[in-house]
This record gives sequence, structure tokens and C-alpha cells, in this order.
Amino acid sequence: MIVSLILLFQVLIDGLGDGFRIRGWQIWHHTMESLRIAVWIGLWASTAFGWLDFEWYYIAMYIVGRIWLFDIVLNLVADFDFFYISDSSWDGKILIWLSSDRIFDVPVILPAVMVKFIALVWWVAWFLTDGGII
Repeated sequence: MIVSLILLFQVLIDGLGDGFRIRGWQIWHHTMESLRIAVWIGLWASTAFGWLDFEWYYIAMYIVGRIWLFDIVLNLVADFDFFYISDSSWDGKILIWLSSDRIFDVPVILPAVMVKFIALVWWVAWFLTDGGII
């Protein structure tokens, strides 16, 4: 369970670092990047020495946690709208495509909120059951 919190912390500092980079705060950006690398090294060393158990579903938890938390943190730090969707990443392109008039003809916020909410519920269920829902 501690590994899932460490991975969520990784997503948080990654979003902070990218938001600081967009704002032009390079020292804070590099600090977050260094901290992120240090935590990755510490996590892998802890599992190599047997201090922490690393299960396969933690990778999926990291991805799902990144889906629901990264954009929110990035948007808040970079001073964008809360549900801003960029078309520079693959997931942003998919959300914009889903909201186009060729598919659902809904505001782009609706698929984004749905995907993030599903990812949040999935992450919380994994966290509470320690991966037992699969």
C-alpha cells in the first residue's frame, strides 16, 4: 500500500514540475525533476533490497493515478483553466476527438471529467483493496 502512495506522490511532483516549467520557474522545475528521479531510484532500490514489495498492478495504479491527478495539478500550477485539455498529448487528442461532432458532439469537458472520475474511482478501489479488484 505504501508503494501506491509513493507512486501517487510521483505523479504529484511530476505535475508540479511540468507546471513550474510552463510558468517559467526553472529552479522549482529542476527541483521537482530531481526529487522525482531520487524517489524513483529510492523506490527501485527498496524493492531490490526487499524492503518493499512491488506488484505488477502498481504500474497500472501509476498510470491510472496519472490520468486523474496529473492534468489537474498541472492546470492549477500553470494557471490554466481547471479542466483545460491540451492537444499536444495523445490523451488530449483522444478526448478532443471523442467530443467532436463526428462522435458524441458534447463539450470537451464532459469526456475529460468522465475519464478522470472513472480513473479516480478505479485508483481508490485498487488502493483500498490493495490491488484485489483484478
